[in-house]
Order: sequence, then structure tokens, then C-alpha cells
Amino acid sequence: MIPDAYLAAMSVDDSEAMWRRVLTAGPNTASVFVAANGVDVVGFACGNMLDEPKHGLDAELTAIYLQRPFQRSGTGRRLVAAVLDAQRAHGATGLLTWVIAGNKGARAFYEHLGAELLIEQPFQWDGIDLVEAGYGWRDLDALALATSAACRASMISNRQFRRQQ
Repeated sequence: MIPDAYLAAMSVDDSEAMWRRVLTAGPNTASVFVAANGVDVVGFACGNMLDEPKHGLDAELTAIYLQRPFQRSGTGRRLVAAVLDAQRAHGATGLLTWVIAGNKGARAFYEHLGAELLIEQPFQWDGIDLVEAGYGWRDLDALALATSAACRASMISNRQFRRQQ
């Protein structure tokens, strides 16, 4: 999906600087959560309220990533649940997320959580032509139920999730 050359050219320093800005910004509606295995970060998710609603939704799951060995363990659902709870605390009534259209695993994950496919559209990311799929949840209670069932069944400890501020 993302060319290997692009991924290889990514800079840890640039990424660190970007996350430092996000995590140290003044009061805002951004929320960032990490999943840890011991002292190692194995995943993260973040979200925020949108300045203007898109597709009738007022909040966004802006990113979620989980290392492959930790996928299908309930950790991804717990991360989504954490973002959902944080955005609901800011008044969210709907949640939007974007995924590269060719990412079948992510699409299946969102669909399994009850997301509705809203749109597929071309976009450019750092000069790379891609197609993105927009998914949304208009019923946040249903999303909460979908994530809570997995959270209860998961053997993951609550200590693995730390809110980053």
C-alpha cells in the first residue's frame, strides 16, 4: 500500500517532533492512548473532535496501529474503546475514520465493529496517489457495545493502556 522506499525514508526524529507537538499542545480535544507489553509500546490510537462535521460525524479516530503479534488479541478494540470514551467526554455523537482502501485487514476490523462505509475517494499523501475509504459510526452506543465485549474477553491488563498527555 505505502511504497517501501517511502517507509524507509521516514525519520524517527521527525515523527518524534510531530508527536511531541501533539502531546504537549494546550487544551484540546485530542486523545492519544498506547498499548504496552511490559515497557515496550506495541500500539497506539488517537482521536479528536472535528472542527466541522464530515459526513455528519463530529469526531475522528485519526490513527490506530498495532504490531502484528498483538493483533486479534482484543487490544485494537480496547484502543478504539479508549478513544471512543475520550471523544464522547468531549461531546462526540459520531465517529469517522479513514483507511487506505487496499488495507483489507483494517477494513474488516472496522466493519466487524459495525462501521458503515461512507465513501471511497482518491487522495494524495506526501505525493503518493492512493485511494482512501471513509468509515463511520453514527451509533456510538453500538460501537461501545462492540468494543466492550472484546475488552471483557481480553486477557490484556488495564495497566497496558496509558493515556498520553
